[in-house]
Amino acid sequence: MAGEMYLLSGDQIATYGSWSASFPGGKSNLHLNNVETLGDADSRYFLVRTQGDGDTVTNGQYFEVYEAVDDGNGNLVPGPTPVIPATYATPDAYNNTGAGDDYVIFGMYGGSKYVVDLSGFDDTSTASYMQGEDVLPGGDGEMNTYTLEEANPDASAVCFARGTLIRTPSGDVPVERLKVGKRVCVHGGKPQKIRWIARRRIVLGKANRHLAPIRIARDAFGSGKPLCDLTVSPNHRVMHRSSWAQLWFETPSVLLAAKFIVNGTTVVQETGATSVEYWHMLFDDHEVVWSNGVLTESLHPGDVALTGMARASRNELLEIFPELAGCGAVQRQTRFPSLRRYEADLLVRSGDLQLSADAF
Repeated sequence: MAGEMYLLSGDQIATYGSWSASFPGGKSNLHLNNVETLGDADSRYFLVRTQGDGDTVTNGQYFEVYEAVDDGNGNLVPGPTPVIPATYATPDAYNNTGAGDDYVIFGMYGGSKYVVDLSGFDDTSTASYMQGEDVLPGGDGEMNTYTLEEANPDASAVCFARGTLIRTPSGDVPVERLKVGKRVCVHGGKPQKIRWIARRRIVLGKANRHLAPIRIARDAFGSGKPLCDLTVSPNHRVMHRSSWAQLWFETPSVLLAAKFIVNGTTVVQETGATSVEYWHMLFDDHEVVWSNGVLTESLHPGDVALTGMARASRNELLEIFPELAGCGAVQRQTRFPSLRRYEADLLVRSGDLQLSADAF
C-alpha cells in the first residue's frame, strides 16, 4: 500500500535532463542525459511510494524523494518537504525497459525526471539501459519493493545469539564466554584476536519485530551443518560454497543473509520470541568463523566505520548496540561477495543449498 519508505544512498538516485531511445539489433535501449546524483554513498534519502500497492513497481505508481534527516534521537526520518515531488513510474515503457531488477526510471512522460539505480551511478553524465540486460541472476526483470527494502545501506546488524559455539584453537566456546584478545579460528587463515565484543538483550515487540532471530535447525544443511540449532540475527550472513555459485556469480564462495534462506521448516524466523540476547564480535578485518559448525561472518568493520556513515543513519546497528557509535573501525571489503535476495533465491531453488562446515 502507499506510504512505504525505502532508505537509499544519494548515489543510487539521480536526476536527468533528457532521454532518447534507440533500437540496436531490434532491442530497446534507453539513454539518459545530464545525469546527476542527489549525493554520494554517505548521504541518505527516502524513496516514498505515495500511490499504488503490491510487491512490484508497476505503471502508474507514484513515488517521491525526501532527504533523510536526524529526528534528534539518532533516527533517520524524511525531511519536511520532498526534494523530488511525486512522479509516476512507467516500467513497461519500450518493451519493459523502463525498469529492471536494479533500476526504475521516472518522468519519461511527465513529472520530475529521475532514476533509481541500486547499483549506483558512475562519474559519467549519461546512463543507458538495454532491454533484457537488466535481468540479473535470479531476477525477473522488474523492480520489486523487497529489493528496494534490502538495498537499505544501513541494514547491517550481524549478531550471534547467546549459546552459539565459536571455534577457537582450544575448542568450541560459547560466544558469551569469549573475551577481547581471545583468538578465534577463521576461514582461510591463522586464528585472529577479537578486538571488540559486546552483548545486548532486546525486548521484542511490534516496533522491532524485524530484529527477531532466525533459527537454523541442527543438520538443516547436511549432517553436522549445523552441529546444533544455530540462532542469528536476520542480516547475519552465512557462507555458501558450490559449483552453482561459481556458475552464476563467478566465485565458488558467497555470503547470504539468514533471512534469505528462511523456509518455514529447517530455517525459521522466531517472530513469537519476546526477547533475544545478541552478541557482536569484531576483528581487524571482516572474517568468516565457525559457529555451531557452520561458517558465518563476523561483524564487518565497514559496518561501523564512522567515516563511512552518517551519524544518524546506522538505524538497525545502533538499535541493537548503541555503544558502537564509539567504535572507530575502518572500512574493509567483505571476505566474500554478499548476495542480494534474488541472487540467493537462485541457490535456494537449485536444491543444492549447502553451507560449508569445512575449510578449503
